[in-house]
Amino acid sequence: MLFRISFLISILAAACPLWGQAPQKSTLTEENFRLWHKLNLTGVSQDGNWLSYVKKYDGLPDTLFINKIKSSLTYNFPEGKSGRFTKGFFSCIMPDSTLKILDLNSNKSFSIRRCISYDLGSEDTRIITVMDSKKLKNIVITDNRGRILDSIYNVTEHVISDNRRYIAFVEKNGLRFSMKYYNLSTAKSQDVFESEKEIVNIIWGKTDRYLAFFSGSKTQPGTVHLIELCSGIHNSYTFKEEDSIKIFMNRKLKISHAGNRVFFDTYSLPLNTAEDQSVEIWHTNDKLIYPVKKAEESYKNYFFSVWHPEKGTFKRYGRAKETAKLSGGENYAVFFKEGLDGQEGNRYHINSIFIESLETGKRNLAVKGIMIERSRLSISPSDDKMVYYYNDAWWCYDMRSEKHISLTASIEGHWDDKIESKTQPDIYAAPVWTADGHSVLLQDKNDLWLVNLDGTSAKRITNGKERNIEFYIDRFWLNRNRVFHPYTSLQDTPVALNENLFLSASGNNKEKGYFILQNGKMPQKLFYGDFDAGQLHHTERGRYFAKVQSFDLPPSICWTDGLDKQMHTAVKSNPQHSSYRWGRSELITYRVPDGRFLKAAVLYPAGYDHSKKYPMIIKIYQSLSYQKHEYMIPSVNEETGFNPVNYTLDGYLVLLPDIGYVYGRTGISAAESVEAAVNKIKQMGIVDERRIGLIGHSFGGYEVNFIMTRSSSFAAGVSGAGVSDLTGRYFSTDNVYKGSQAWRFEGQQWRMRNSFYDAKESYYENSPIFHAETINTPLLIWCGKDDATVPASQSVALYYAMRRLKKNAVLLQYKDEDHNLTRKEAQRDLCLRVKHWFDHYLKGTKPERWIKENM
Repeated sequence: MLFRISFLISILAAACPLWGQAPQKSTLTEENFRLWHKLNLTGVSQDGNWLSYVKKYDGLPDTLFINKIKSSLTYNFPEGKSGRFTKGFFSCIMPDSTLKILDLNSNKSFSIRRCISYDLGSEDTRIITVMDSKKLKNIVITDNRGRILDSIYNVTEHVISDNRRYIAFVEKNGLRFSMKYYNLSTAKSQDVFESEKEIVNIIWGKTDRYLAFFSGSKTQPGTVHLIELCSGIHNSYTFKEEDSIKIFMNRKLKISHAGNRVFFDTYSLPLNTAEDQSVEIWHTNDKLIYPVKKAEESYKNYFFSVWHPEKGTFKRYGRAKETAKLSGGENYAVFFKEGLDGQEGNRYHINSIFIESLETGKRNLAVKGIMIERSRLSISPSDDKMVYYYNDAWWCYDMRSEKHISLTASIEGHWDDKIESKTQPDIYAAPVWTADGHSVLLQDKNDLWLVNLDGTSAKRITNGKERNIEFYIDRFWLNRNRVFHPYTSLQDTPVALNENLFLSASGNNKEKGYFILQNGKMPQKLFYGDFDAGQLHHTERGRYFAKVQSFDLPPSICWTDGLDKQMHTAVKSNPQHSSYRWGRSELITYRVPDGRFLKAAVLYPAGYDHSKKYPMIIKIYQSLSYQKHEYMIPSVNEETGFNPVNYTLDGYLVLLPDIGYVYGRTGISAAESVEAAVNKIKQMGIVDERRIGLIGHSFGGYEVNFIMTRSSSFAAGVSGAGVSDLTGRYFSTDNVYKGSQAWRFEGQQWRMRNSFYDAKESYYENSPIFHAETINTPLLIWCGKDDATVPASQSVALYYAMRRLKKNAVLLQYKDEDHNLTRKEAQRDLCLRVKHWFDHYLKGTKPERWIKENM
């Protein structure tokens, strides 16, 4: 049912963060947590006068809303999905499979029943609705008022052309399949192809001239087809049984821009080995350890395949188990292997990139010894070039000339976060190509650089370094209309430099927001300040929307008509917030022993009194100060058992610190960072030094385990799903990736850099289990019994150590749960037990029976 609501929305003259707040009255308790909801901005109308958003309540169905920003008019759609604005209309699917269409001018609504999905035709004048019809689909074409214009029955598959003028579909009549396409303007369909075999995987070409598809069955060789619709020319290629080649019919085809080639995958079935399945044979000189090797042997050997209909030729490129990407000019294929190196201690393959000409078949080794993952390779969307990251620098490779050009040799700066102590660092951002194909935008820590692909010039086009702001191209805006294809997944959407570029921005003191880069000028502020801004939407006419929030101010949807224009509030969430006492957040800076300055977010308790000292809980996991402006919804349904705002509402300080790591001293440097943060808080005179707790999950759980062996600052600790024995974990198999766990220690989060045999003392020094005798803090340990990321045995081992040493510890194991708890009852149970634990040891409340039972 469609509901209409009217209420007054005040349009503020000041920026969103300056709202007045009603006097805080009541103390918020768990029974009222259900009043809170999350807010997500989901869309705006083309004229910018309407917006859509979703309210998410804990444990209740989501509700979709639309709101007219300059009036009191609001509609809600309980459990509505797939909301879309068209010219003067809004539509969505209701939970009873009814498509609701609302005329935004007349306020009249229309319904189409039995709708399982829908799409829009050209100029939004037609709605293509897929109707539920048991085994087959029916397609109903209507206008914006729900009036049926045409129907297509017994459809097995359909796809809409890029310009949304045509629908290609397969109609089943008895045992025969008919391939057709429908013209939305003329309301006429045209026969294309008919077969007794199933027709699948339809794809339109870049223009509406071509259609490609497969026909065949699971037991017979497949056939690939290409049809030029204007001329009716139909070409096909059928694989023979003796070819031992199968078409991978579930993966997308791709038609070349010129329409003269079709790209797809074929495969050969894996070879059956005569190996005895009752015994596993593990060789120390295997390139991949046995579990990885067996997993790879079960994969089909896919090959990048190209069919040239006019020439009647078909050819497979690359080699078995290689990943293929297509160059933007479509004259070359880029090959490399993705996956786990289970022997060398690297999670990410140190790989080689091969380029193969689709014209000559010549294969060329382009780059040797490169890490492929983490956005380090980008292929031009329009040319036969690629940009890659190698030896701390960006390079361009021209596939035609086979030449490498250094792009950053003349630029001083860092392009990855290696300086933040990561053994396999992340680059700051993947390259963004310009629409003319001559340049790329590269990202350092603060700024964007416009760099010519011939290496002749490089220009910094933002001034983030001087302003203490980190500017990034907003990826949500960049790829908003991108259609993903496996062959072009390394081709981001290019940008036109004469158009607006939208930048996300983060300040040195955790300010957040958006800037606009116009015609090469320095960035100008759109939404930015001492708050968090996200979910940017805008219209072509220049109206901009964003979700804005702070720790002590609920999220709101704000809008403005451009640079230096007034910012208004369209929608506020959680109006009940002002009726309850709430805390506030502050950013502090502290210095660690190696001289670095780090930051932490301090969350103050509701009703904070300067004359009092409060108990405090520190949550740790690498860097958490970014949460300073996060508005946290109070809830006891938390995957890891801890919600900071629950504690600030109950008289606790909460500290969210950053940690400065040192290679080979991971646990030690974490302990030093946390101790430095604690000392800073003590100097501020706001904490009761005898009542400080520490909590962490996963890697944070490891950090808690270790810090407990070195620190006497804490009255209680909680460790969730944490590693306790570094050596045991190092010499184990990863349950997810199937390879050795060594990569996590030598080249990832543990930052040990060296193998165990090259740094035994470091592994010993940073392993909690070897120092458990020094733990004197009550420790609550929890895990999921079916944890595939950190085995429950790591938590059990620490429990046994504490038991043997007669230390104060309790272990909670949750049955049928993984690394994060998923069942609501398990989440609630853990949240309450963690709260009992801290309340007893930090507030002195009477212990729950489970805490002291049998002790």
